Amino acid sequence: MVFSADILIECPRHSVWQLFTDPRTWATWWGGELKSVEPGWNEGGRLIWALGYPSKIVECITAVRLTILGSGNVRNTFAFDDAGSGKTKVTYSENYAGASVSVTNPARRQSECRTVVVNLKRYVESQSTVSKQPISEDETKVYSPKSNTPDSGDQQVEPRTLISSRPKKQQPNVIAGLGCVVGFGCGAISLLAAGGMATALSNPFSNIQMKDVVTYAITGIVFLAMGLISLPIYRRSLRK
Repeated sequence: MVFSADILIECPRHSVWQLFTDPRTWATWWGGELKSVEPGWNEGGRLIWALGYPSKIVECITAVRLTILGSGNVRNTFAFDDAGSGKTKVTYSENYAGASVSVTNPARRQSECRTVVVNLKRYVESQSTVSKQPISEDETKVYSPKSNTPDSGDQQVEPRTLISSRPKKQQPNVIAGLGCVVGFGCGAISLLAAGGMATALSNPFSNIQMKDVVTYAITGIVFLAMGLISLPIYRRSLRK
């Protein structure tokens, strides 16, 4: 499954490429903060994001085409073509063939592709000195790269997951945490109670029996085992 969108930018192709490959510009038109590209814009290079894991460049032809392997092995391609009169046609596409993620809302993905090229056009033309043609009514229905909410219209676009994988902050495993608290807490109380009852066995006036001591001791051991099992699970959840 492939989604794509193209747009005409009022700027020469190499000028578009120069702005496009400046990592500082991505936060403006893409929305994700691109810290750097290491070692550079070439095949095998990596896009280092402020949030999320690096993305890999699998094809780079200067001022012609750039393909990035993004989240879920989705191939994200930007193509740049001369359109004459100092204009550039930019095509952005997402190829889900062989990807590990599925598309649940094709219309939203298509709309998101359109958003990318429109935002890029607006940024490039705002930085260039060439005359600009007014953006059509359809192109004004784009989405803010920072909020992923519509600037106009009612259509909603799902959060951008095109290149950078931005995993949500992992929340601690609450169940494992409760297991630790209950296991160690109840285990300690049960074993202390078993110890107290064992001491009371020597008292001839006590009605404590050995089976009571054994029951509390076994209960305490079971609770401690639950705590010991839950502890590494909870600790792993904190490191994610």
